[in-house]
Amino acid sequence: MGLLLMMLLVGCGAGNRSGGPVSVSGVADGMRITLILPRTVYPADPLIRAEIKYHNVSRHLITAAGTSCTQNNPLVQDLSPSGTVLFPDGVRWIQFIPDCGATTEDLFLNSGNTLTSFVYAVAPDPAVRAVMTFRHNGGTATVASPIVHLHFTRYLPPRVTIRSTPVVSATLAPRGRVHGQLLYVSADHCYPGSAPYDYLGAYWSNIYGRTIKPQCDHPSSWQMIAGWVGGSVANIHYVAR
Repeated sequence: MGLLLMMLLVGCGAGNRSGGPVSVSGVADGMRITLILPRTVYPADPLIRAEIKYHNVSRHLITAAGTSCTQNNPLVQDLSPSGTVLFPDGVRWIQFIPDCGATTEDLFLNSGNTLTSFVYAVAPDPAVRAVMTFRHNGGTATVASPIVHLHFTRYLPPRVTIRSTPVVSATLAPRGRVHGQLLYVSADHCYPGSAPYDYLGAYWSNIYGRTIKPQCDHPSSWQMIAGWVGGSVANIHYVAR
């Protein structure tokens, strides 16, 4: 019996300190959500590619809003020790475009069906969980996975070189070997008098090469998070002089 209990705990990812893959699941209001991470050991402040499975364990159809222009659904949250959502909610400039509405179709999940999403998240604190909001009894409900505690090694952000001529750009160089893609999410301000950021790329984008440019040649300001998948990210803030 003791051996069986130990196997169940390891299978749920309850105490995985080996650094290998981990899987945890939570259930609420007929929806099960499972967070799957390829490993639990990362350099500090990493960019993580996570797999999320959501399974309708009820006897009826469950629907949910799709991804909007500033938020994934489902998504991975990074939490502080006090429970504050550091990512994505803590990155305020990701929230600057108001009333953007849904940009993808609603999700429909029949009884017994499972869907899978792959999402990216930054973890400034080593506590992450998967979260999904769906429609329930005329309102909304939220299901969350248990928290996975990551184990951080030292912080190794990419080296960043910012140029303002002939156009604004940022060139990144990894500090050490990299295996994943170079991804970034950014917002830039190109038109004086407009919203705080009039171009916002809330979706993670990959590039070919190592140089990233904003939407216009000479923005007055430019915010960005960028890094290689599995490695530390760089937080970039450019302000025109």
